[in-house]
Amino acid sequence: MALEEMLAIMPHHKGTDKLQADLRRRIAKLLDAADKKAATQRASMIIEKEGAAQAVVVGPPNTGKSQLVAAVTSAVPAVAEYPFTTHRAMPGMMIFKNIQIQLIDTPPLTDQPAE
Repeated sequence: MALEEMLAIMPHHKGTDKLQADLRRRIAKLLDAADKKAATQRASMIIEKEGAAQAVVVGPPNTGKSQLVAAVTSAVPAVAEYPFTTHRAMPGMMIFKNIQIQLIDTPPLTDQPAE
């Protein structure tokens, strides 16, 4: 980072104390902002439970997980004949005997298509 390099090559004497403190404050602020951004990106994979139950549909690629979720819920996941169409988890609500159950379509568990 340019601020760290500037702090490293700056001469250390009484006249640069305020500038050094300002640079350290800016570096700390940027590092805190980067940590918060990374934490926010990880938390985006969490899907809050809705309804009476939450069920996750998992399996290898190209086995019909998205098609199942699309057939029994009102969700509209991408369904295609080629593997790895689903990139992110997608929830949908299924109604069974007046009970709402949340189904979650997930990306494939492996990186190899099913035979």
